[in-house]
Amino acid sequence: MSLFVQNVTPAFKDLLAAKAAFRERDLSNATVDEITQALDKLKAAEKHVMLMWAKSTTDINPGMIEAVKAGRTTYTLAIERHLQKTLLNEEVA
Repeated sequence: MSLFVQNVTPAFKDLLAAKAAFRERDLSNATVDEITQALDKLKAAEKHVMLMWAKSTTDINPGMIEAVKAGRTTYTLAIERHLQKTLLNEEVA
């Protein structure tokens, strides 16, 4: 198993679980602060995925860690689809 798969898969699965939990959450009674905190947690999980990606590929992309930390490289829908295909063998529409 590659270092990339070994490091990124758990972080990605955690992110997908957090996203699913957020989608299932009843927001009708939540305060703005509660929603903001939940969204901040999702952003942190996305950043964690990107940091794991960066740490796993420092040999070919040594500047990625700093780019992720500085916000120049961020998690996107295209990255999510790529990871679903690569790590989970899921076809994405």
